[in-house]
Amino acid sequence: MSSRSVRVLACAALAVCIGAFGTAARGVAYSIPFDPPFTFAGVVTIDIDISCLTPFPDVHNCLVDFLSADFTDTAGDHWGSSGTDSQLDLVAIDASGQLTALEASLSPPFLVFLGKGGNPCDGGPTLSFDLSNGVSFSCSGVVNDTGTYKVVPAPEPATLTLLGLGLAGLVAARRRKLK
Repeated sequence: MSSRSVRVLACAALAVCIGAFGTAARGVAYSIPFDPPFTFAGVVTIDIDISCLTPFPDVHNCLVDFLSADFTDTAGDHWGSSGTDSQLDLVAIDASGQLTALEASLSPPFLVFLGKGGNPCDGGPTLSFDLSNGVSFSCSGVVNDTGTYKVVPAPEPATLTLLGLGLAGLVAARRRKLK
């Protein structure tokens, strides 16, 4: 393949990447880790429509897309998610427009048992978040685990792609300069 063909192919790939990831953000991804001083720890990933982050500071109803869940309760049982779940929840937005807390309750079919034999919850598990940054896990209607959580913005794929393209460009320019 000639160097001109390689350049044309690289430009076409760049155009596809910019077209796919360079569109305006429609949502903001957040990671919600919780790790109290007990063995109850995990993370939930959510996506919120960017229009939901205004007005601020405020607490209001918002459609939240729960993308994944992965945690272990104090009994050592592993829990996770079976796909995605969308629900209308209360969200707290701070003065800078960032999500700081939410009020939500996750249950089956989104929440599934992943480890240690049979499902220990006869009445179903529930993972709940409250606006005071508290998280609790109940099994068969009895609260077994409690702790606190923090909301952390997750990097968007477009940001990571543009960072990678920039680094690749710097490497290519440096190599060309050394030749």
